[in-house]
Amino acid sequence: MFNQITKGIISFIIPILYSIIICPISLLLRFINKKFIPLKFDKNKNSYWLIKHDKKRGEVEDFYKQF
Repeated sequence: MFNQITKGIISFIIPILYSIIICPISLLLRFINKKFIPLKFDKNKNSYWLIKHDKKRGEVEDFYKQF
């Protein structure tokens, strides 16, 4: 009985939350033409890997007595 009530409430709330939260954000981002993921391939780039510059990268002190 409780499981059926929970399923009914969730199946009612999830679409409402989607239509109230996700749809307006999506429409706003389309309206301002904001893209979070670049979809076009840049042939002039050598690599798409991000280079991290850590000071401690690979130092011996980092690996000594880890535990």
